[in-house]
Amino acid sequence: MAELTLEEARKIYSESDSLKSLILTKFTKSELEENPVVTQSEFDKKLLELIGKCTKTVFFTEEGFPSTLPTNRIELRNIDGEWMLDIQFTGENKHFWASYNRIWLILAYEFSLQDDEIQRLMKNQMKIKFELTDVTPLWKGVAASSIY
Repeated sequence: MAELTLEEARKIYSESDSLKSLILTKFTKSELEENPVVTQSEFDKKLLELIGKCTKTVFFTEEGFPSTLPTNRIELRNIDGEWMLDIQFTGENKHFWASYNRIWLILAYEFSLQDDEIQRLMKNQMKIKFELTDVTPLWKGVAASSIY
């Protein structure tokens, strides 16, 4: 017979009152009611959901001015034109900035994460989706293009 994992036990414990006493024979109440650590797949799913709200791409020059030609720096914006991500893929100012209100704060609250945990988990999708491996994601409170 397969062993029940803590994650499976938490799910059963939270969904079935009739099985709580049985689950408590194997796990403690504090283990079962403790906020579980977010998995990489759960985090990725939410991050990709937020990135999926980006419907507009705006190109910028190294100096932060809008460009009509594709460049190595982009801002991804939502349907309302509000910036969500600012990414510079190459160059001296290579970066991956996420909007504090539209990305970072949502991830922090939904998963009860600190900044360093968000950074660690976000690097996975930065590598897969944007091919960035040597940049630490940061949050910005205003559109990065507006600070130049």
